[in-house]
Amino acid sequence: MKLLAIIPLLVAIQLAGSAKILLYDYKFQRSHVQFMNTIADILVDEGHEVVMLSNVMDAKLRDFGSTRVRRYFIEQGTEAAAMRYSGMGSNHWKARGFYDWLRYFGMRKMIAAMGGQCMVMLNNEKLIEQLREEKFAVTLTTPHDNCIFYVLNKAGITNYAVIDSHSTLYHPTRLTGVPDQYSTLPGRFASYSDMTFSNRLKNLISDASLKYLPRLIAGDYWEQLASSFPSGDAPDFHELLANTSMVFLNRIPAIEFPSLTTHTIVDIGGITIPKTVTSLDEHWNSILSLRPRTILISFGTIALSSEMPEEYKKSFLQAIRAFPDVTFVWKYENPDHHVSKGIENLIETTFAPQQELLSKSPSISAFVECVKLIYSIAEDPRLSIFITHCGLSSTLEAMMAGVPVIAIPTSTDQHRNAQLLKRSGGGILMDKKELGSDEVIERNIREMLENKRRVIVFLKCFKMIISKMSDLSGLDKESENRKTNIILSAIVCPLVEPLQSSTNLLILGRKTFCFGPLPAMRIPSHQQSFVEHNMIDVYALIAVVLLVVVYGIYFVTRSILRVFSRDEMVPVFFLCLLLAAALQYSDASKVLIYDLKCQRSHVQFANEVADILVDEGYDVVMLSNVLDERLADVGSKRVRRYIAPQVDAVALLGNERHRVDHARIRGVGQVRKSVICRKWTVCEYRTPGILGNRELIDQLKVEKFDAALFATLDVCGLHIVNAIGVDNYAFIDLHSTLPASFHYTAVPESLSYVPGRFARQMDMTSLGNRFSNFVMHIAIENIALFFMIAVVEIAANASYVFINRDPQVDFPTLTTHRVVDVGGMTMTTSSKSLNEHWSSVLSLRPKTVLISFGTVGNSADMPEHYKRALLETLKEFPNVTFIWKYEKPSHNISRGVDNLIEATWLPQKECFSIFFESIFFRLSCHSNKHIIQETLASPPSSLNAASRVPIIAIPTLSDQYRNALMFKRNGGGIVMDKEDLGNSKRMIAAVREILYNPEHTIFARRVASRLASSPVSSKENFLRHFEFLVKFGPLHHLKHVGATQSFVQYYSIDVIAILASVMITVITVVLASCYFLVSRMVRIQIVDKVKAE
Repeated sequence: MKLLAIIPLLVAIQLAGSAKILLYDYKFQRSHVQFMNTIADILVDEGHEVVMLSNVMDAKLRDFGSTRVRRYFIEQGTEAAAMRYSGMGSNHWKARGFYDWLRYFGMRKMIAAMGGQCMVMLNNEKLIEQLREEKFAVTLTTPHDNCIFYVLNKAGITNYAVIDSHSTLYHPTRLTGVPDQYSTLPGRFASYSDMTFSNRLKNLISDASLKYLPRLIAGDYWEQLASSFPSGDAPDFHELLANTSMVFLNRIPAIEFPSLTTHTIVDIGGITIPKTVTSLDEHWNSILSLRPRTILISFGTIALSSEMPEEYKKSFLQAIRAFPDVTFVWKYENPDHHVSKGIENLIETTFAPQQELLSKSPSISAFVECVKLIYSIAEDPRLSIFITHCGLSSTLEAMMAGVPVIAIPTSTDQHRNAQLLKRSGGGILMDKKELGSDEVIERNIREMLENKRRVIVFLKCFKMIISKMSDLSGLDKESENRKTNIILSAIVCPLVEPLQSSTNLLILGRKTFCFGPLPAMRIPSHQQSFVEHNMIDVYALIAVVLLVVVYGIYFVTRSILRVFSRDEMVPVFFLCLLLAAALQYSDASKVLIYDLKCQRSHVQFANEVADILVDEGYDVVMLSNVLDERLADVGSKRVRRYIAPQVDAVALLGNERHRVDHARIRGVGQVRKSVICRKWTVCEYRTPGILGNRELIDQLKVEKFDAALFATLDVCGLHIVNAIGVDNYAFIDLHSTLPASFHYTAVPESLSYVPGRFARQMDMTSLGNRFSNFVMHIAIENIALFFMIAVVEIAANASYVFINRDPQVDFPTLTTHRVVDVGGMTMTTSSKSLNEHWSSVLSLRPKTVLISFGTVGNSADMPEHYKRALLETLKEFPNVTFIWKYEKPSHNISRGVDNLIEATWLPQKECFSIFFESIFFRLSCHSNKHIIQETLASPPSSLNAASRVPIIAIPTLSDQYRNALMFKRNGGGIVMDKEDLGNSKRMIAAVREILYNPEHTIFARRVASRLASSPVSSKENFLRHFEFLVKFGPLHHLKHVGATQSFVQYYSIDVIAILASVMITVITVVLASCYFLVSRMVRIQIVDKVKAE
């Protein structure tokens, strides 16, 4: 007991203290170095001890960075020096296409430099030992250098996370488990945004080249790498990648291309851009004041302006001369060129304070002027345009400062960043070859200076950064401020994120070093083969079965036709048609919340969400669709309600004689017949009744709701959305999975490694389990689609889908930024005290067990032999109090059992929340999602967080099996089949195991501690996203492009087919040519031999 009691204290101490953190500082490009060192300063500000391992690839950047950290230096080697000074920048200006020879040789020199530096690190045993002795809590590393993963492995560092200054990854599948999205997402070096066939083909080829070309060029690098390890065999690189706990990306979801993601990926876009920037010195202030407008030109630190081809420079200078009233500031690295000679309005500099210049453009006073500009009564801010190569840092700085951009990407991910900027509407995209024409440059600059609409589009971003409009001077509070809010709010700024990136980094980073490596959050797809991950073996098995069935039907039909005469063949033919047909059919804003009164847990969830929104000041209106009259009066008293009158056909669902006996249902066939089809059919009967009630529909239309929340369980809600004309809506679901989820989220089902909605197996490695998972999914999918076929488009247009899922305990899976996890948000964080009656019940004996099977599968409806076996079990534990939620007191179920307390209602949440030193609560339940979360819910105090309870899960139906597997996976309970309720021996063994084996309690408390330290409160997550939805919805920019693609396009089957055809053709031609040549040579030899004889 003492050991268990000290666990919360240890966790609290660990969370309260600072951590020693290692950051890998890959000194290659100034923007990347600045990114990592800014991250270091953020962590130092939070009280952590930060140590940086600096790998000097560019000697000019050696001393650039934070001065608040300790450092280990890897000095620049000869290979790195040769790469940096071999005209690499000029190669970027001249290269055309991924396979350009100049790029090829540039990549070869880069790999040689990386290999040289890597060998220095791995062979430096003193450095490795120093890193090992530091005992870092966590390491943050860039993914750009593969070597660091081997260094960490050699130093025995296993808890590490990846942080990238880019918005995409080189190895997304191995690093995060997210599959390559060739068909829907522009690749890392993509210069396009629309996913046509040709672009999807380019995507596939460039990504494959990016993955495999460096390894081919590396030569003997891998052999040298292996020799540096004592065993002579380096660890598998892909396995090292897969062991990454988290991945922090410099990505802002609202301006990025919508894509699949997982909970291991954390978006921290713009984290290094300060909210308050140091003021410009007198020199730069005077430059900005020379003329009415100023343009900043900068191309980064790789493709240097000084290495730009001469014809490009001449064109640029000619275009600058065409604007004598505009000051041009050009970051030019070689003053000896005197590029500004003879041009009065050009100022050249080897360094420009880019952040300060950009942020200085729309100052508070400038913002007032920009607001007036919208009404065409003022001029532009001082810094008018930023001409850049579109590195990600420069792009985000410009967008967050509201400065329009002329983007001229030179290489790598700059093309993709430029597409993002173009997509936002506030910039012009130029090809670098157009720099040879001064007319094109002049035309684009003039377009940006004279087209005020582009300026306005970017001003929306700055408006979102200013959090307090009332602080702006010069605006009348009642008129101008209101107009400004209306106009600038109408132009939705993608840079206002529900969660701040710095908060994401600090909270999730703290979680990483407190709880160590997080294998529970890793998607298991990285351990699967290509065949397993893409379900090829399952599809092949199904194809074989179908072929066998088709051949069997053909064989039987042919045999029958042989027996019958020609005149008898016609009836048999029609019989076959009928059989085929039979087989086919046997398969402060006003918010509206749809309240489907079907199950108590669902009703309770919807009404608690309503109360949360009321607490935040929203005017909440609920539309109650009463399917079960027993739940008619259950719900919040703080909202206005419209109640749809119940009809007789619907009333049967809650009638005792027509209730489903969940204890007797076995298999998906009975589930479909007894539950799903029955409930969906009732909903289908209900829909015409509500839509036909013109008075109700007209009342809802008059309300003019700002947003609406609907349950995904009922298609009636989708029809209501369409009928009342609300286009800004979201879905909210009590479950952690959705039926027909692709039509809501455009996220493909990960059936090869994630248990489905009704799955009964947790292990997805075997073919049988994956086949069962697939078949069950197809069955439920077809049932759901049958009822929602008319509303698929309405479902796809939802802005958000709020799911009652917590990634800390659920199965890791793919997701998108439209899907918001709000698992456990309705769980109270401060428990109410129990009344005197329940306190006395809990004090009767040292241990107490709570038994509840929910409101659908009632205990009173349980088969009699189940009840008898359960009562025998209770009698075996006279020193344990059993509380059984039993719905019919007239049965006198507790008669003759002294330690059994029966009750028709239980204060379940309060029981789970209260902690006594001598009492532990155990639960035997039906594994409802709400019950599971109440069991795991953790109040803020460490004491209550430790008082979570283990469970015996006895699922009866639906997703309860998956919920039980989820709990079992986290080690906090035992899962039993409902048939075991009839076996008293098994029940006694299970209760004894859960009562007297402390491992279950330890695991349950460990899970509770993890949830208590969850990076973001689910309630806060919901409220921030919902506020964002109300202000700026509908959020169609988050809609995944895959939702509009066909099956062939989504999985790039057409692209793969073309490539396969080309490869087969090439191989066939090569083999045929070889065969022809060999046969020709053999024939000639034979002829020569014959002649010789």
